[in-house]
Amino acid sequence: MLFCKVTIADDFQASLNVADWNVIKGQSSCQLQQKIPLYGTAGFTLHSGELLRFSIREDRFKPEIIKASLSIESPSWLHQAVDRKDYLVFLDEAFDDKNTPRLSVYGDVAEFMLDALTDGLSPTFTYVRATSLKQLPQTQVALSAINFSDKYQQFVNCRKDLLPYGFKDLLEKSLFFKPGSKRLNLVALTQLREA
Repeated sequence: MLFCKVTIADDFQASLNVADWNVIKGQSSCQLQQKIPLYGTAGFTLHSGELLRFSIREDRFKPEIIKASLSIESPSWLHQAVDRKDYLVFLDEAFDDKNTPRLSVYGDVAEFMLDALTDGLSPTFTYVRATSLKQLPQTQVALSAINFSDKYQQFVNCRKDLLPYGFKDLLEKSLFFKPGSKRLNLVALTQLREA
């Protein structure tokens, strides 16, 4: 009996009429997210003192992802080709109540994806899942730049308000001051500013 590998592709992207972005401000974080119908959520997250993260998360748990990449694509209405480059993607283990892993990029690559969206381009995650069938199902999840610019400015403003250090950084600091004192001395204040 001869088996052949069949490639099945699932493509997900918010359509023109539903593509929208949301900014979520926390005490020590900023998020810029897009809901992708029938898939889940994609977006940017920045916590104080950490690198920017760009990631996608599916709403439901599926088989393990065995290969993934990120590229920048031209939207279908733009007939201009973009030089294709694949970026390394990390599979972050589940750590919240949804218990689903997410695909992420960090730092400079995440910043580059923000730039791509401001230029009207579509960052696109492409991945393959493990399967016991003789198939290699490929999934593509693209973000839409529709309605991006207004929310992007809100995200930029939120980022400006974040402290340059995070809670973890403060936990690792030892600050000494006089017993019974209610104020930090100049040395302790300088240490906090440099954290």
